Amino acid sequence: MSLRFIAVLVSFTLGLAGTSTGQGMDETPFDTTIGPATAPIGGMAEIDIGENVVHLGAADTKRLLVSMDNLTNGRELATLIPDHRDWMLFFEFEDVGYIEDDETLDADDLLASLRDNMDAGNEERRRLDLDEMELVGWESEPAYNPTTNNLEWGLRLASLGSPFINHDIRLLGRRGVMSVTLACDPAVYDAAVAEVQQVLEGFRFTDGHRYNQYVSGDKVAEYGLAALVTGGAAAAALKMGFFKKFGKLIAVAAVAIAGFFKTIWGKITGRTDDTELANE
Repeated sequence: MSLRFIAVLVSFTLGLAGTSTGQGMDETPFDTTIGPATAPIGGMAEIDIGENVVHLGAADTKRLLVSMDNLTNGRELATLIPDHRDWMLFFEFEDVGYIEDDETLDADDLLASLRDNMDAGNEERRRLDLDEMELVGWESEPAYNPTTNNLEWGLRLASLGSPFINHDIRLLGRRGVMSVTLACDPAVYDAAVAEVQQVLEGFRFTDGHRYNQYVSGDKVAEYGLAALVTGGAAAAALKMGFFKKFGKLIAVAAVAIAGFFKTIWGKITGRTDDTELANE
């Protein structure tokens, strides 16, 4: 196949978030589900995946992240990769309790907070000898859908002169929030977001875990929607303690990963070549 461009994933999460062995990919086969199928996401959710979309569970998601020198935090639940390999979608769950969704979001105030946190985060990155990041601005401002209970936003960032975009989605459940991070190259961002939005139409919390099943006495989170946005930008940890609560900030470097996927695609899919999964 002719590979479209994605990129090597490089974690800019501070060292507090988790661990990376730096040992690369071992030879153990991946345990995958290839669509069409219904795939589990932890013990509280599931997703219908379309034809030729690959699903990895928690253990193999961690293996994949480690192989790409990303930090892990033990909350990884699943990864989705379409066979055209333009993007990856990472799922984590944090059982912080029911998040009340009655808060108004001010994009300008949130961006100012994120920039303050980024400055603090860069101080820690320098201490850890990690590359600094620049927060350029919104790629898409935070928007909450009260019908689906989904919060979504995109940030334009840069490191070492290379731009990248983090697109984050928070899916609210009865007992916490599912953090969904899209990793893709900026060149395919619009198409990837549109495709991922279709994919997430197949996502659902299982019975007993849905947002509308909250009952009096359930644990309620101590923060609201705004904190999900500011906590999702890793540097907030230094001021607000969100680092252990929310997921990684994944950077997409301006390097093609054709070689990377050529190496691991067979391990992920069980194939012996680099061809598409379709038309077998």
